[in-house]
Amino acid sequence: MTYDEYLSQLPKERQDRIKKLADVLQKEYELRRIREEIGMTQSQLASLMGVSQPSIANLEKKGADIKLSTLHRYFDALGIEGSIQIK
Repeated sequence: MTYDEYLSQLPKERQDRIKKLADVLQKEYELRRIREEIGMTQSQLASLMGVSQPSIANLEKKGADIKLSTLHRYFDALGIEGSIQIK
């Protein structure tokens, strides 16, 4: 049985909770992965952003709850330029 087959057998409410959790985990992983690929520690990034290291840890854990202005500062401190696309 595949993951999708298993998921389709669950009640809709449980499917939605699992999908939401998966989305949050993916977002958390992506921020951390980007920072780590650049070779920067949470402490180094925190110093550049003018915040504490625990603030960076919380930011990377929150995923979907990040303000756009904070996300902009995060990527700016990493030296990454980009744009946000909403679908």
